Amino acid sequence: MNEYYVLGCSHSILSLYAENVYATHSTDAKIIVVQNAPIKDEHIPFAIDMLCVHKVSPDRETLKNVGVIIGVDRPSTKEAIFKKFLEDYDVAQQAYINLIHPSVIISQTSEITNGTYIGPGSILAPYSKIGHSVTINRRVAIGHHTTIDDYSTLAPGSNVAGHCNIGHGVTIGLGANVIDGVQIGDNAIIGAGALVAKSIPANVLAYGVPAKVVRTI
Repeated sequence: MNEYYVLGCSHSILSLYAENVYATHSTDAKIIVVQNAPIKDEHIPFAIDMLCVHKVSPDRETLKNVGVIIGVDRPSTKEAIFKKFLEDYDVAQQAYINLIHPSVIISQTSEITNGTYIGPGSILAPYSKIGHSVTINRRVAIGHHTTIDDYSTLAPGSNVAGHCNIGHGVTIGLGANVIDGVQIGDNAIIGAGALVAKSIPANVLAYGVPAKVVRTI
């Protein structure tokens, strides 16, 4: 049986993970959530119906010898979980696995770092680069020569065109579009449905058509 160890738990993300795992292995898989809070079965029906989901307390030796993935999508929380398990359990970056839906189209020249989740229907164009623990939800398009830095999260239906640079810990909202050559600074949040036609600085919230900086974070 294929086992997937998930660090932390967002119920919506766990359901997405379960969908990817089921598409790959049918029912011959088990998701093991490493956390302290209880799992509420009614919030993750797909995971409960299709896969065997377990909750365990952290075990240092086990976590050093299995593939793990972070089970939340908020960038700052992903980074905090990574740092905690690195410091307390010696779970280094190379221990993380990628969880990629079979329907995803990935160019042979794309580069994907450890810990990445990519949902069904997404596309990675040639020479795109994906950093550590990036979350790419359903039907997301990443253009050619575009870089997505560590811990960033792209919501369903978002599109990032070619030659873009998406910084560390960026959140791109539902259905947002980023035009060719745009730079988005670290920790910025792009609102749902935004059209990003010009570069956005770090640590700001921006939304609208065209997207404008609303406030600092």
